[in-house]
Amino acid sequence: FGDGDALVASDFDVFADNARLFSCFEPLSEKLGLDALSRGHLPTLLTDGFESQDTGAWSETGAGGMAVNNTAAYSGGYGLEIGVSTVCVTPDNVSLSSQTVTASLLVQRCHSISAGDDFVVAGGGHARFISGQTITLRNDFSVETGGIFEAFIDTSMPPFAFVQDDSPSSESAYSAGFYVNLDNLVLGPSDEFEHLVGYDELGDPQLRVVMRSGPVLVLEVRDDLGVFHATGAVAMAAGWNRVVMSWEASNLAEVSLALNFGAPETLAGLDTSDRRIDFVRWGAVRGTVDDSSGTIRLDNFVSWH
Repeated sequence: FGDGDALVASDFDVFADNARLFSCFEPLSEKLGLDALSRGHLPTLLTDGFESQDTGAWSETGAGGMAVNNTAAYSGGYGLEIGVSTVCVTPDNVSLSSQTVTASLLVQRCHSISAGDDFVVAGGGHARFISGQTITLRNDFSVETGGIFEAFIDTSMPPFAFVQDDSPSSESAYSAGFYVNLDNLVLGPSDEFEHLVGYDELGDPQLRVVMRSGPVLVLEVRDDLGVFHATGAVAMAAGWNRVVMSWEASNLAEVSLALNFGAPETLAGLDTSDRRIDFVRWGAVRGTVDDSSGTIRLDNFVSWH
């Protein structure tokens, strides 16, 4: 489509394998609404309003406190409430064994990771462990010739909780829309955390929506040189906020972040052509919350490509 502002769509279906709406989506979204995505009018990756009363639509959940309840609902009966604090709510540990890694594997835990007993990183495999406290390699842990193993201790992990979506697959375009309410969160004056993060297959962040004191949101995007670039900040209002972000891999990429149908903050002309999105985390993913406490309420998540 050419001029997105001039296009009015009421009810249509896409009969194509690779159809996209480019930067015109933001004015379109005001006409269509996010519910149009969930009805199949755009190629969705994940749609979840938590009406199942659980996080079963997501691939996994991270450490920290979270609950699906009716107090976190923007619409319908249920939404997701995520705690933001300075300690893990419950122990978050994993013990790995009898597994051969032949592709990419990322394991992250708030407290501890241990691996052994025939845990093998095969030639061509790449395993990365990130733990908030300890990593233990037991007997019969091995890395074959040509395999890669990395281990990191990340002390910024413990306070956070998130849901993870593995449905993206080497995506060269990714967009998401959702609702967020911060009325029950006290965000410290110097605190910030990553609210939505898109990663490549090795677990390196390629895009991140960062929540900062104010409260405001900023979209940060990594270019092909590994440098992050940030949009201008968009201010959040009391009550529910509708957030829409859009990212693409291109040698002249344009990315955007918008709140509550307002004019989007954009970046243009970035070289992100080699970047891809393979999984996404949403919630309180990581950051600094030394003086923050409370919960964030989330609902009606939709992502598309």
